[in-house]
Amino acid sequence: MIVSLEPRLEGIAERRFLRFARQMLDHQAAGDPARISALVETETADAADQRDINGQIAEYTACVRVLGDLAHLRWKLVETGHGLELQSPRPDDGVSDPAQARARKDAIRRELRPRVMQQFNSSVRKFIHAMERPPASSNRSSIQTLIADGAELQQRLLTAHGLSADAPRRYAALRDAVRPYLQLADAGVRDDRTGLPLRDIWRYFRYTWSIPQTPIPGRSLPYLVRDAAHASHAVIGIAALSNCPVQLVPRDHTIGWSFSGLMDALRALLAPHGHQSAAREPI
Repeated sequence: MIVSLEPRLEGIAERRFLRFARQMLDHQAAGDPARISALVETETADAADQRDINGQIAEYTACVRVLGDLAHLRWKLVETGHGLELQSPRPDDGVSDPAQARARKDAIRRELRPRVMQQFNSSVRKFIHAMERPPASSNRSSIQTLIADGAELQQRLLTAHGLSADAPRRYAALRDAVRPYLQLADAGVRDDRTGLPLRDIWRYFRYTWSIPQTPIPGRSLPYLVRDAAHASHAVIGIAALSNCPVQLVPRDHTIGWSFSGLMDALRALLAPHGHQSAAREPI
């Protein structure tokens, strides 16, 4: 997608914004997100002290911040003969080997990090604190009891590996060293070992992801992946089954959940045997 850079600014504000956009273009070419953030903060702070932007300080500041956010999301500023344009990123741009794939993942994590950090508001911080340091009167253990110690896990694996020179017995010992199982995090059910609600345990570990936690409409079945070989059955992963996404046009059309898909299914049903109607509704 290519979008012309045409902010709804006038006069001095418009000229100043285009000058700022060209500065952003130079910083973006350097590929340093920190420099882009610093440029945005400097420009907005300077604009707040100006009186010569035709009374458009709020509009100007909004345009600067939006342009900065788009730059962090890998939208590219390009100067053409017609002015400045914004080009949206393509998922497969520059990915041809594992190293580039890792670099792309790291870039996406950096893009999502502001949203991830934004979710840690005061209520979330209180929730995390309560999970890690429950009151003594609550008869609950800290959730840190369910986090395996790396050195302990390593020792388990090393011990299992050195039990026998016989390969089958060694593999069997290694399988016993880590014994994962799924536990449905049912609402209202507490963990036998810590007394913490299973849903709260799942939610706590969900906050460790590099993807922000957002509510999903419909039913969801959250699962904890636990290790029976650990003394407290440590949590080694989480997963969830959720309602399928809405408005997947090809799927809805094929199943007959859309009007056009239903009409095609009816035509196929009513057409003579072996002959389907040539006319099809557009998807």
